[in-house]
Parts: sequence; structure tokens; C-alpha cells
Amino acid sequence: MTATLSYDILPFCINVSRYTEHSTVGLAQQWDQLDQLCMRMQHNLEQQIEARNRSGVSEDALREFSMMF
Repeated sequence: MTATLSYDILPFCINVSRYTEHSTVGLAQQWDQLDQLCMRMQHNLEQQIEARNRSGVSEDALREFSMMF
């Protein structure tokens, strides 16, 4: 998924449709926002995994802790 995907397909879309309240520009903007959110979430998850791996706490200890709380 690339941030420019929505703009690459923009020339092929119908710009105005009386059957929907959505526009191709608005949908392209929403797609880019979703793409950016996914990238931030992936980066955050990667940081959490790295932090967990650096903590020195065993998998069993983490599993036991999560089961207790």
C-alpha cells in the first residue's frame, strides 16, 4: 500500500455522482489518512516488540503477568 495509490487512480475515477455523497478527492484523502494511520500503528508495534525484546523478561513471565491482570 502506497500513499500515492489514491492519486495514481484519481484520473480514472468519476468525479461527480448523484448517487453518492462521496467524492474521489475526499476518498483519496481518507485513503491517505488511513495509510498514514497504518504506518504509525506498524511503527508503534515494532517499537513495542523491540522494547519487549530488550527488557530481558522471559516469555513465560510475560504470559503469567498477562494472565494475572
